[in-house]
Amino acid sequence: MSHHRENLLASFGEPDESAFARARDILSAVRAVRSLTVRPLDAQPPRRDMGKILEDHLAGRRLQVGEDLMRHLVGGLQHEDAVIFVGQPNVSWHEGWAQWAVDPKVTINQPDLGESYEQIGTRLLKGLFDMGMHTDRAAIWRARLEHVLGQHERAMASWGTLFKHKRPFAAQARIERAAVELERGQPKECLQDLRFAGGLPGSTRLTAWAHALLGIDHQDAEPMHSQPWPVPAFLVALRERKPEFSLALAGIPRTPGSFVRPEKGLVRSAEALGALVLSVHSLRDGHSQLEFAAVEAGVQTKVSVWGAARRRGWRRGADPARDAMENCSTVFDHRSVSKPSAALHPDTRSVGVVPIVAEDVGVCGWLHVEWPQAPNVCASRLERIAAPWAEHMSLPQVEETTVDNGEVAPKKDNTVETVLDDLELHAPFHNLMQATKRGLGRRRWFGYVLEDGEPLLVATSGKALPLKGEWQGGAGILDRAQRLGGVSTFEGADPQLSIHIDSVGGVALPLKRGDLLIGFFCLEAVRAKSIDTDLLEIFAECAPGAARELEVIRFCRLHRERFHRSLYLPSRVPGFVGLLDRLSRASASKGPILLVGPAGCGKATLSRWGFHLRGLGVARRFDGRNFRRSEVGDGPIFLTQPEFLSREGQALLLDLICSDQGRNLILSTSSDPNNWKWNSDLLDLVLRCRVDVEGLDRRRDELFAWIPGLLQLHAREESCDPPRLSEEAFAWLWRLPWKGGLRELSEAMSTLVIQANEIDLDLEQTMDLLRPMGIPRDRKLPLDARSYPALNAARVETCTADGRVNVAGVARLMGWDKATVSSRLKRAEIE
Repeated sequence: MSHHRENLLASFGEPDESAFARARDILSAVRAVRSLTVRPLDAQPPRRDMGKILEDHLAGRRLQVGEDLMRHLVGGLQHEDAVIFVGQPNVSWHEGWAQWAVDPKVTINQPDLGESYEQIGTRLLKGLFDMGMHTDRAAIWRARLEHVLGQHERAMASWGTLFKHKRPFAAQARIERAAVELERGQPKECLQDLRFAGGLPGSTRLTAWAHALLGIDHQDAEPMHSQPWPVPAFLVALRERKPEFSLALAGIPRTPGSFVRPEKGLVRSAEALGALVLSVHSLRDGHSQLEFAAVEAGVQTKVSVWGAARRRGWRRGADPARDAMENCSTVFDHRSVSKPSAALHPDTRSVGVVPIVAEDVGVCGWLHVEWPQAPNVCASRLERIAAPWAEHMSLPQVEETTVDNGEVAPKKDNTVETVLDDLELHAPFHNLMQATKRGLGRRRWFGYVLEDGEPLLVATSGKALPLKGEWQGGAGILDRAQRLGGVSTFEGADPQLSIHIDSVGGVALPLKRGDLLIGFFCLEAVRAKSIDTDLLEIFAECAPGAARELEVIRFCRLHRERFHRSLYLPSRVPGFVGLLDRLSRASASKGPILLVGPAGCGKATLSRWGFHLRGLGVARRFDGRNFRRSEVGDGPIFLTQPEFLSREGQALLLDLICSDQGRNLILSTSSDPNNWKWNSDLLDLVLRCRVDVEGLDRRRDELFAWIPGLLQLHAREESCDPPRLSEEAFAWLWRLPWKGGLRELSEAMSTLVIQANEIDLDLEQTMDLLRPMGIPRDRKLPLDARSYPALNAARVETCTADGRVNVAGVARLMGWDKATVSSRLKRAEIE
């Protein structure tokens, strides 16, 4: 019968705080009516006892108010992972102090400005004891206060002294010490204490929670609806990961107390988190460095070897550190039986990784924690613990670089310095000049980017105007172009306008993203009238593409600095350029952006591009299942799986959009928004800026750039040359479905770079190297209309210089014979 009762109660859903508030109001009203009821004359006490009864009532009321103030203080200092429940106060913090202020029998003063919570609590307990609170009752409150103030050993000792006292207080002490052991990740010790709790209310609840943390099903779980005991956040997260524990872990999620503040000191003890290992890793140039580790003595000798293996190993495979760095969010890896691959301790079953974000450089490392069972620390609390480490990391120094295509680059004092070999920022300006299909001749071009509102020379090429001695002019042409907002030219020698002091004519072309100026392309000549009208028209036509390419390169650099992960984006491929442009137009709006596409299509990276276009920093990542008001701050938010938002989550999202925080929101989903069970007004707001992202199997024109680009990217990371693929091997890679999206493609290219050892790869060798990934060896594209987009992409890629179809090249890419290619081209009417 009780089983059906629990199911019935669970079907009503979880009551919110407002329901409990209404219940308390009704109860208070009933008590007030009962207290005013006139007793019969024969039930009235003797008149001489009325004064004592009134005094006893007032004394009890004072103690009730005092305990309510202690509930506010202790509850306000409890974080969201706290297990102890001290009850709901009947009066507010300010109302309680106000009642005491007019009571002549109360000698406890109100808190002074700057008085610590410990001082307030100590004064309260002393005053309550003087007012007649039972000694054991006061001892329990003292232990609770010591616990929330971080004085763990003292608190455990205070509870321990009560074990031999009267049963109600001894059992309560057992219950609360067991709750603290569960909170500190010691479920076995918790269960041991609960054996002596004597069935006190709450013991069944704690037993079920401890079993859930250990991964054991608990049949006698009492539904949460029987009493308003909030569920700790780490158990709420476990409930979301393990639906089979939903009944045992049912209830209202606990939120941080109103007095909880960000962590200031460093947490250096793994034991304080109930963990086996606590380590801190910094990042520099994509490699990690072990900064700190707290482990048991038995595994101390393994730390250095493990840290060295993590130096580059964190970037490979499905590593939680890799996921945390890429998504800038906390990642948990929980295994029921086996040890996670990233773990150090042999008894580890759960690993938590949280990024450490420094204000100036973005993501600079991570905090790594290992537990012997499910984590007993939620993501938001782990982020607060990790935050103070940002000030103690070995942060990389950001250097300003200038590039000159192998020549020398100028300093502001007109001297010269040796250049770096980084030619990334050289490419957009070089490609812009190449688009004119004219040689430099007696001209030199200069490429500038805007840094803090000032133009910074980053690239230049051309020998007609050598960079020797004091060659710099006033560069007034840049100021003029910026003021005019368009192309600006000059004719004749003018050292105040020209960039090079020996120029006799030139043009400055602003490079803009929308209305935002991001750089300049300048061309100067040593011969008059070297820049004609046709050249200016070509520059104006090609400027948007050059600006986009420059912005993508700068974004990739910023991504590498913030997330310590190199990034490649094919910014010159028409299909991908169209996707970037659609996202750019959406980013100009003031509302949220919705990215819709299959898993692995690159939505996470595109969200960072969107935040970059909006001038926002690193976004916090939330899942639709755990989107709560208590964890949402003021910064940018990347919300995945919004289709799973609860009613409260939808209300929160609507509040954010209506409070002019829509620009801070980018949503990502793999499902059709038209099937969501959402508020219609909210859905209309979100769908206004929808950007659809197709899977790689429908973007095969981009694979001609993605495959060599990712090979080159991983080769740079490994400091080696990329392998050279045969035409058959490349065609096989191009035909693959890549159901795992860009991540699967990137892992495959990384495997080829590492395993190929800089050799040429034919088809069989490529297949053998990728066999462990489960990629099919033989694949041909289907002979139907689904392959027409791929057929057209293959035709465009392989066509001859005069535009004729290369049937043999198309056949090799498609995996068909030549006759089939010819017939399919005719049927598709693209021959």
